Amino acid sequence: MADEPTPAASTSPTASTSGPATPPPPSGGTAAPEPDIWSRGPNTPGRQSGPAAAGGGRERDWATQAVDQIDELVAKVRSRTTDKVAGLARTLVYGLLAAILGVMALILGVVLLVRVLDVVIPEEVWLAYLVMGAICCLGGAVCWSKRS
Repeated sequence: MADEPTPAASTSPTASTSGPATPPPPSGGTAAPEPDIWSRGPNTPGRQSGPAAAGGGRERDWATQAVDQIDELVAKVRSRTTDKVAGLARTLVYGLLAAILGVMALILGVVLLVRVLDVVIPEEVWLAYLVMGAICCLGGAVCWSKRS
């Protein structure tokens, strides 16, 4: 194994035999960062191949497969639980907000209608309340007749 050149040494044009060779810096003057060993594929330069790396490659493949399976399991659990709970909570919050704003709008609408009726009808305010009561009773009768 001492005779075999390392992949980094074989790719470098200025490789020396006294130590590990480093590639020359790009034209910008700074050396490019070395890529992470876990991101290298099986045929990438810098990754050992052959009998010396066979055991390590199997272990790395096994570890990668295990991590991928755990990651998939976590994604499934998250999609079946957390995502649904977050959607339910979002629906509940927006629904509650819409209900509160709807009740407020209804109350303000009734107050506005009573004020308008009080201005339009020159008598006392009780007549405006009587008209509003009649409108509400009429609406209730219509809803009652449409029930199933």
